[in-house]
Parts: sequence; C-alpha cells; structure tokens
Amino acid sequence: MNASIRDLSDHFQISAVGRPSSGEDPMFRSEKFYTSYGVDHLVPSCEILLNRSDCEDFFQGVRHRRESLHTDLFLFGKALDYAKAQEKSIGSFSFNIDLSSALEPSFAARASLICSEKGFFDRAKIFFEITEHAEIPEGARVEVLQNFKAHGFRLAIDDFNPYIPEQVERLEKLAPYAEIIKFDHAMIEKCVAGHAEDIYGQIAQYRKLYPDQVFVQEGLTSEMLYLRPAYLKDMAKSGIELFQHFVPQQERRAPASEHEESRDSNLMLVTRELACV
Repeated sequence: MNASIRDLSDHFQISAVGRPSSGEDPMFRSEKFYTSYGVDHLVPSCEILLNRSDCEDFFQGVRHRRESLHTDLFLFGKALDYAKAQEKSIGSFSFNIDLSSALEPSFAARASLICSEKGFFDRAKIFFEITEHAEIPEGARVEVLQNFKAHGFRLAIDDFNPYIPEQVERLEKLAPYAEIIKFDHAMIEKCVAGHAEDIYGQIAQYRKLYPDQVFVQEGLTSEMLYLRPAYLKDMAKSGIELFQHFVPQQERRAPASEHEESRDSNLMLVTRELACV
C-alpha cells in the first residue's frame, strides 16, 4: 500500500477489507451531465469524483510521489463499488485519472480486470477522463492510449483551456484517441467576465477542428443556469453538446432533499430547451 492510498484510507476511515468503517461510502460524489441538443454518441450520465475538498493538492502530491498508477487503479475499483451501490443506477459514467497513469501500457488491461472482478462487463459505458493540464511524461508514447479502446473503454480529455498554449499543443496529440473534449470552468468564468463572444468563437473554431468529438462545458452552476441562460444557448450554438453541473463545496455534504430534486427537474427542463437552439 503506497503513501497516497494510506492517506485515503485514513481520510475516509477505510477498514482493512477496503470498506468505509461507517458502513457508508463517503469517498465519492457525482456531477451530472445535461445534453444541450441531440447527441448520437453514447455519453456518460455523470462523473464520479473523489469527495475531498483538497483534491487538487492531493493529486499533485500523488504525482510528485510518482504513485499515480496504483492510486488511480485503487480509486477506480472503489468508484465501481460506489456506482453499484447507488439507489438510482448509474448507467454510464466518467472517472478522472492522471495522464501518467493513462500512458502506462498496463493500465487499461488492469482496469479491465478490475471491471470483470466487480461485474462491470460493458466497458463502453466507462469513460476515463485524463487530465489535460498535466505534462506528458518524458519517454511516454501517446499511442498507448489505443489500449483503452482495445479493452472497450472510452476516453475524455479533461479541463481543456484553449487560452493556455501548452494545453493546445497537448490536445493535438491526445484528441485523436478521445471521444470527448471537456472545456475548463474558466470558459464560463470568461463569459461572465465579459468575453462571451470570444469564447463562442473559440468553441466554434475547435468544433471545426474536431467534428467527431463530443464537446462538454464544465462548471454549470445553478446560478448560471437561472440568471444567464443566454450564455448556455450561445455555447450550444457554437458546438457544446453537454453541460456538466458543478456542485459548490458547501452543498456537497447535504443529504438529498425535495429542493434538490426540484432543482434537478428544472435543470432538465432548461437544458431540454437548449435542444431547440
């Protein structure tokens, strides 16, 4: 057991058999995807994320200790347990792994074995999101990403920001292996800050470059949905096909409520309207 997995075990109080001692699974949360218009491809219904407030710092530490491969495989197995345990079945989902893990030749085969052990046989319903802001390790071969498709999985490029030159350069190398490109939260923030037309132009430009990939816009807050729906409609016109709902930190531990179910219904109604743009 590496130091990162020990940290997770302590943080979530996982027992020796690998289950949270409380009998519940607090390790993960999920964020839903909402379609802006008809999507012909199989797409995830949600992303399963590690339920820690310091996720970015934690994973930077994992990368620094060069423990990404085993930590990501451990977390993937736990994410499968989480998906199976949900009252409302999670049909398809995405799960984030480090780019260095994705470029390990053995990762896809080992992930496939974990799926078999846990009864997940339709690999096409599992999307691995690879972090676009991480550098390609020296000596790594991007062709290794073909292994995911060979084992039935699908790939998504996460946190892409077209305003960062290094990410643009990496996207050219990684995108041919991915079914989905996810645009970073910063795109929505730039819209709100008064740069909406530039954002629409960027999305439209990448839509022409990558006509076969599904485009996702991350960071859809309830406030954005209700107060600035015009931005979302124009993003959809520019090429965004899915929006990922972002849940603020203070709301993540609250139990499900009628208010949340109502909000969920409203989200679906508004995004259904986007289908007509």
